[in-house]
Amino acid sequence: LSNLIQNPDNVLIEIKITKTLLDTDVGATGTPLFTPGCGIGYPQALARIKGLQGTAALTASGTLDINSFFTWHTLNNDPLLPGSNLPDLYSAVLHEALHILGVGSLISTMGTPITGSYYSNWDLSLKTESGTPMIVPGVGPGMEPACCDQHKFNPELASSGQVSSFLSGLINTCGGPSGPPRIIYDLGTGNPTVNGLGSLANALSHLDEDCDDLPSNEYYVMHHTLMTGETRRTLHQKELQLLQQLGYQLNGSGGSGEDCIVIAESDTYNNFSLAVGQTIIIPYAFLLANDVFPPNAALTIGYAQDLTQNHELIDVTSIDTDGDGHADAFSITALGALQQAIMLVYYIEACDEVCDDATFTLSIVDGVGVLPPCQSATCCGNLLCYGDFEAYVPLSGLYWLQSGLDPFFENIGAFQNGNNSPDIAYEGPFQNTPTNRFMRLRTTESFYMPLTCPIPAGCTLKLTFRAGGGIIPAILASATPPCLLSGQVTGCQSDYGDLCLIDGAPSASYSPVCIPGSNINPPGNALDEGTTTPSGWIYYSSQNVAWQTYELTWANNTGQEVNYLTFYGISVVRIDDIEVEKICPAQVSLQLPPAPQVCIGQPAQLCYEVCVSGIVPGHTVWVETQLTLPAGVELVGVQPPTLLSFTTDGCQEVCLSVVSQQPISNGTILLAASVCGQETGQVAASFNAVECFSCEDCPSASIGTPGASTLLGDLLQTPNNPLGNGENVNVCIDGTLVIDQNFNFVNSILFMKPGAQIDVLNGKKLALVHTALEGCDEMWRGIVVQKGGGVKMEHCRVADAQYAVKAHPAENGNEPIAELTISGNDFEDNFVGLLIPQTPYAKINAVLSRNVFSGFDELKHPYTGQSAAPESLPEQNQRALAGMVVNNLGAFSSYDNRFEQLTSGIVNRGSNLTAHLNDFADIQTNETLYPAFAPAGIALANYAAGHNVVAATDNTFNDCPMGILANLCELKATGNTLDYVDRGIWASLAGAGGIAIDNNEMAHTEVGILVAHAHAAGQVSITGNTVKTEAAGSGAGIITLYNHAPAVVENNAVTVGKAGLGISIYAGNGAQLLENNVILADQNLAGAGISLTYAQQCLLQDNAITGAGLGGPGNIGIEIVASPGNVYCCNTVGNTRLGV
Repeated sequence: LSNLIQNPDNVLIEIKITKTLLDTDVGATGTPLFTPGCGIGYPQALARIKGLQGTAALTASGTLDINSFFTWHTLNNDPLLPGSNLPDLYSAVLHEALHILGVGSLISTMGTPITGSYYSNWDLSLKTESGTPMIVPGVGPGMEPACCDQHKFNPELASSGQVSSFLSGLINTCGGPSGPPRIIYDLGTGNPTVNGLGSLANALSHLDEDCDDLPSNEYYVMHHTLMTGETRRTLHQKELQLLQQLGYQLNGSGGSGEDCIVIAESDTYNNFSLAVGQTIIIPYAFLLANDVFPPNAALTIGYAQDLTQNHELIDVTSIDTDGDGHADAFSITALGALQQAIMLVYYIEACDEVCDDATFTLSIVDGVGVLPPCQSATCCGNLLCYGDFEAYVPLSGLYWLQSGLDPFFENIGAFQNGNNSPDIAYEGPFQNTPTNRFMRLRTTESFYMPLTCPIPAGCTLKLTFRAGGGIIPAILASATPPCLLSGQVTGCQSDYGDLCLIDGAPSASYSPVCIPGSNINPPGNALDEGTTTPSGWIYYSSQNVAWQTYELTWANNTGQEVNYLTFYGISVVRIDDIEVEKICPAQVSLQLPPAPQVCIGQPAQLCYEVCVSGIVPGHTVWVETQLTLPAGVELVGVQPPTLLSFTTDGCQEVCLSVVSQQPISNGTILLAASVCGQETGQVAASFNAVECFSCEDCPSASIGTPGASTLLGDLLQTPNNPLGNGENVNVCIDGTLVIDQNFNFVNSILFMKPGAQIDVLNGKKLALVHTALEGCDEMWRGIVVQKGGGVKMEHCRVADAQYAVKAHPAENGNEPIAELTISGNDFEDNFVGLLIPQTPYAKINAVLSRNVFSGFDELKHPYTGQSAAPESLPEQNQRALAGMVVNNLGAFSSYDNRFEQLTSGIVNRGSNLTAHLNDFADIQTNETLYPAFAPAGIALANYAAGHNVVAATDNTFNDCPMGILANLCELKATGNTLDYVDRGIWASLAGAGGIAIDNNEMAHTEVGILVAHAHAAGQVSITGNTVKTEAAGSGAGIITLYNHAPAVVENNAVTVGKAGLGISIYAGNGAQLLENNVILADQNLAGAGISLTYAQQCLLQDNAITGAGLGGPGNIGIEIVASPGNVYCCNTVGNTRLGV
């Protein structure tokens, strides 16, 4: 047979042969082992030749028992003599071997499969002489579960209750026109008769040469009887044909007659586990690796949901991962937990609807989640996240789940120790109080970890870890992670080519390199199995764990970057405290010129230069600078960058503005630089600050007259011009200084007398650079910019003004437009930093960036006659009111400004506003000082009549009563971070516009997001936000209130830390709540995960609500109050007092 049947891969077909006592009328028996199929089973010998892999491929293909009671003719080359009384062993073994190859029926006397679920592929060709098949597609009685290719006994042959009688009549008969029909094996033409003696199994598993009237010189090896003295050693032509029909390809006989064999082998990998809400991508190629199907046939693979038990706990979607328009993987998401594994059933189909199904084993684990990913902004220090394993729950086999990584295996089907299930264990007291957690590896196991930053070629990897137990054969470095199926690595003596066998990526490859010197023998006692605590944690007593620390360095000369580290093929080893550092050559130099002598209270510019050379291509060098100023010297404006990045050799200059409030003689400025915590050098420069000018000097150095205006042009014409060219000017200003021609103040000090102001006229420009303006004794009015005037301010300090800058906008298209360029300044203790008065048209050109608006100290006393009435603001009362008050502007932007200790940060009334990268901190309500000021306590307050647009992006709010208020505005709030903000983002609109609140992060809030959109033609989007509430009483993560605009509330993560609701729809309609994840962290205080009150026409789909226990008076998953007509689908609620 081995010479007859083609076996191109030389697969070993094992048959277990035994010599035993059988019935005296039975010379030998051949019992095939079948590969269980979907309705049809295939003999294992055929399946293995066709490429079957996995656990089934390890067993023998069948057993052949020879009756030891018989005396056999055993000599192959000694033919039997006529009349011999010995049976021929060669003929008997050949006959039984053909049974093992699949010549045999699995039809029982009841018509059902003997196996209970599948017939043999031999049965597919059994028909009556008239062509009626014995089995047909369909589900018969007692044949559960159904599958894609289920078969049943053909009811056309016998009615129910008559099947047994019909089948019994087929024994020992050739059949004919009357009585039982002739049964044939359908070869198309010249079909042999199927018949046998004694039993149905015998009758349907043999051929009958007498029924076929074969000539005397022909015979069937598979004839039902072998007489003594008879030899049947050569297969008949029809027997050769039926072997081909079964699927074998014969040498010299052309192709296989059965060219579509489909066998789906179940995938028994032991380490696919998911947390609730987690998703994994499983490529079709991974599932098909151990299956059998025609290599060139069109193949269909699909998810058999109806055959998958507990399918409601998973969402399975076919996806296209390589963009070719064809699905090539399953995306599997866990929706709920289950104590036992889920056997996901998939099917494969080819050719003429021939199909089979198999299972993929998946576990969903409750109470264990995925660790958040780590990032390293500077790629310094340890580049391995969680290498101390303290963040993991010490459970068996759940490393991959908690890491959020795909497992990897070396063997298809994970047989022959191919499972790869590293464990997390702990040492310490038995009662789940670990003192140290570590990685436990038992039997040829491996694990990999991603680096937070790549190690480019040309740099050095430094690896340290603790270990104990057996041997670590290999530590591998690679640019890509191991594939789901990766080829084996033997030893650590060389680098390896592409080991990726199967992965879901379009161009997946895995080409690791070995780190030399890693074949080490950690000392210490051998690692035992440990002890499992009642909660399933893996425990080791401390005295049984010995550790040794190792350090390895390896120069990456591979030409590719390293992103992953793999500890490979390890048995009986514990590993802990893994750290990886990157060492890349680079030289850093600093230049710091001596600082000029500065006047006390006057801003001065200070610049330094940082240069880097010798950078490795592809590497980014992050240089951290530390500037130490003498005591009493402070920065002006926003902090300059202290972290500089270099991708190529070069220099960067950093300039900042400083001010000293006290005399300094021979002070020292120290500049130091470091890369990844290692100091690379420092330089020093001298600094002196002297008393140049003060309010006490004003009687002798004043210009102007109280209550009167002084023209700059006239002043410059006087013989003793006190302003000179505007540089290093020290002067006091009384009354109003009118800027009637362009002028610059540089490195100057301007002391402003009570009620004084600077008035910039139309068409004139005033520049202030490194200049201080502050009041003497009382408040001053500020800088007034008339329509068409212009002000440029850089690195200045402005203090004690009623309105530090007040700019009049154009009121129509024919009026000149004022221009403001205000950058890097400190606005300290002003009533309002920037004021744009109320006008009907309001247009201005303004750039405001990197300024600081603060109110740390009590304001000076108001000047005589000071009033805020014309601007609809409250009267000044001790504390700063706002950083900016902007009215009626068609467009206005605030970029990278800081607002701190103010009653309100930005007050926007009727303007289209863009606020980006601003920082709001410690905003005060000051309710006793400004009780009627509506924006009090609001960092970014916006008021409109329904047509203005507000974009708030990437801002930071900390310690504020309210973050963003958009009242009757179209709001786009994206990427903002709010911490310790009682009320996060609140928005309302009554027009047809939209509100979008997306991808914001909030923590320690009471009510995170509140939206009230009353217009049915509007739109509301609340997506991708992370909200963590800490409300002592009523509160909520997200609320839509009286909302009638179509609202999509999707993919938000809400944690109710104390009391209140997760997501609330109150008195609204048309909301869609999709794929939100709500956690009720306190079972005693929590209200509900999702609450609908007076809500209609809403859709709740694919949301997950998880509680912290079953107690508490509320603690409800989904709460529905007076809310009819809503749709609920596929939501998951767990561990709450009430589900719905």
